[in-house]
Amino acid sequence: KIKKVRSAAELETREISKGYLDDAKERFEKAQKGFTDAKIGLDVALKAYLDAKAQNDTNATFEHAQDYLLHAADTFIQHLEKVKSRVLESRNIPESGVAEITAAIGAKIKILVEIKAEIEAAKTREELKLAAQKLREAWSDAKHLAKASAERAVESRLQGVTNRLVVLEKRLDAILEKAKAQNIPVDIEAELSVFSKFTAAAKDFGAQAQAKLTEALKLKLEGSREGREKAGKFAEEAHALIKKSQESLKQAHESLKV
Repeated sequence: KIKKVRSAAELETREISKGYLDDAKERFEKAQKGFTDAKIGLDVALKAYLDAKAQNDTNATFEHAQDYLLHAADTFIQHLEKVKSRVLESRNIPESGVAEITAAIGAKIKILVEIKAEIEAAKTREELKLAAQKLREAWSDAKHLAKASAERAVESRLQGVTNRLVVLEKRLDAILEKAKAQNIPVDIEAELSVFSKFTAAAKDFGAQAQAKLTEALKLKLEGSREGREKAGKFAEEAHALIKKSQESLKQAHESLKV
């Protein structure tokens, strides 16, 4: 039996309520602001630290080093929160997958929060150095999970684009079938040309995005630093291509309103 598909939502892996989606987006915006604030604080603390060190002010150097590390921890934590919120709002990752990824990210955040408390509690240079080392090691471990999870969220968005494209094409078929059944002459050659142009563009951008993601995965598996850097670049390019694909889909949808 062929299933009739009326909307892209029917092709999605997860059902997400508007309230749930709004909460996830709110979490992302909050994390984005926290990340931005932490980055600004990081730059300010670094400058203050370098100034204090140049003046051989031991107490000020310690305080600003501590402040720098606290902002660094916040930057890492908020970055993970951003990725976590993107996964939570992903419609095309299975519920079990979302639970697994967010639990793993949550565990990394917990470790970073604990290390941040150690940084804040440090009273000596040795204690601060030990906490700084823990922070570096924790982030080195967590950043790979963050990248993989972010890429999974991007793939989910790409699947969403594909689903919407399927629905748009079915909608056009339905319009033409209805007109044929009712013996209504249809002269929408110009509109069909526009629709085809936008859907072709959406498919092309989507294919390019998928190719970038596939290449990014191959490079990551190489394990080299250069490979990881290139993989990050390809992932960013895939993100931009998905946006272009989504825009083309929007234009294709508008062209059907005839």
